[in-house]
Amino acid sequence: MQLNLVFDLDVDKLVANANDTLIYDIHGENLSIFPQDNVVVTLKLDSATFVSATGGGALDPADRTLVRWPARSLASLETYDFAVTARASNGTALAKATYTSQALPAPGFSVVALTNVDSLVVMTPSLSATPDTVNAGDVVHYEARVNNTGTGSLAFSGCTAPACGLVVTLPAGFAVRAGSTRVNGAATAAPDPAIASNATNIVATFASGLPTVGAGTAMTVTFDVDVGAGVAANVYRSSLQVNAKDASFGKQIESSVKDVAPVVVGLVRSDAPVLSGPRFDTQTGVSGTTTEGDGTTIRLFVNGVLRGTTTATAGAFRVNHLPPLVHSEVLTATAQNTAAGEIESLPSSPLVVDIAQGPVGEGEGEGEGEGEGEGEGEGEGEGEGEGEGEGEGDPCIDPNALTCGTGDFDGDGLTNDEELLLGTGAADADTDDDTIDDGQEVGDDALAPRDTDGDLVIDAIDEDDDDDGLESGDEVGVDPLSPLDHDGDGRPDYLDPCFPDATTAACASFGGEGEGEGEGEGEGEGDGDGDGEGEGDDNDVAAPSGCGCSAGVDPSGVAGVVVLLALRRRRAGRVAGAVTTR
Repeated sequence: MQLNLVFDLDVDKLVANANDTLIYDIHGENLSIFPQDNVVVTLKLDSATFVSATGGGALDPADRTLVRWPARSLASLETYDFAVTARASNGTALAKATYTSQALPAPGFSVVALTNVDSLVVMTPSLSATPDTVNAGDVVHYEARVNNTGTGSLAFSGCTAPACGLVVTLPAGFAVRAGSTRVNGAATAAPDPAIASNATNIVATFASGLPTVGAGTAMTVTFDVDVGAGVAANVYRSSLQVNAKDASFGKQIESSVKDVAPVVVGLVRSDAPVLSGPRFDTQTGVSGTTTEGDGTTIRLFVNGVLRGTTTATAGAFRVNHLPPLVHSEVLTATAQNTAAGEIESLPSSPLVVDIAQGPVGEGEGEGEGEGEGEGEGEGEGEGEGEGEGEGEGDPCIDPNALTCGTGDFDGDGLTNDEELLLGTGAADADTDDDTIDDGQEVGDDALAPRDTDGDLVIDAIDEDDDDDGLESGDEVGVDPLSPLDHDGDGRPDYLDPCFPDATTAACASFGGEGEGEGEGEGEGEGDGDGDGEGEGDDNDVAAPSGCGCSAGVDPSGVAGVVVLLALRRRRAGRVAGAVTTR
């Protein structure tokens, strides 16, 4: 079974004390193109006492630990959010949220959230360095931080091996400056660390003057480091290990972070790019800008995993052919201008994938218009008023929503309405998968889309734009912003019917000299004769056979009919699952 839904449960505390307030959040979305009927959401509470719920949720009379929401129908892409407030009891607070519907009956789909109700330390260490770009001989300021987000106290005494304290591992050639150590900003309780060294590292151990870190608080240890004059140009990282004791349990605990706090010595780091937003689920492309020069390498990461690489042109870039984006995924990018001898930038500011908004909306407002809905009110004629009801909302509340005709959901330069007319995919920036965006292939006028080979299949959905027997995607090369042009005629290979074979019929009909006479038949009535003589160049396109006009005449009067006939033919082939070969 494929679950076309989002159903998440989160709790605001992983650890808590008895009687603490717990907030449970349920988020759901119908990802199906079909409505879901008789949807019921429940939340089962264990070791927690119900206080309140949003969205009409209430305790089940037959089970006072079960919160139930009224049955409902969910339209395609409709979302919902519920919140439950409860009080923690002793032990482990366990909550289980369950989704059932007509299509997914009991036991349905369930998710759980746990909260440990006890005195417990939750320790999170971090290490940072500023500035992050220096030269040999400069000074770097480090901050080691220990956060305790638990309910117990964290102590730096009573440890056995390894001893309590903070252990910072620095690169060789880095030296902690004497007298620079501070604990929570104070110098008096912070003696210099013990230093040990080897061929590759300097190990600084801070073990004295460290205070107890109470529940919900943090401790910082800061110190300055001199970068030796002989340190070679490179990127250097450090590590932090924390050894401490959970005062509530009397147990020794450890936590560490490795290869963090990067410091660039003697090199220039490229500026971080900027991602353009918003981006919505199901989209397959991401655009952005950069201050770096042409040819700069852009790497796109989804949840920290490299998903695509491209190059920048004129300060802009776009990564296509990504797996469909998913709501809440985090997008970041880096830039590296290797031509300038720079190293990879830090990650860009994150961009979180949003939910594509559907056409259903509700709210209050004033004005005149037409619509359907339910409501209460008095009055006659036209006028202004306020009310509540259900009906059709503005499909362009989100201007890039798939349901907004003037929007551009996939960011390819064509509006959603234009894509519907042309037969291209409104949610796919590159319908024919040749690495060239649909908008670029259509050209400046969506009512006169480009058809390079005159086969009545526009370039944006034609896998072989120039009819030379090679797929366009294979002729473009690795960089769609700078496609291959092997014969240097200024026309990219994928649009050049004379490459790789200048003797083909496609090449002959594309340009040159000649005389001709012909007849053509097409859909409709009439045929046409014509002969003519003239010279053509690579910018002339022969009149399509059967258009009833002489070569050199733009058959724009029938362009719309020709395009629509071609699109209907292509769509029919797709629906039938046909494979077209030449």
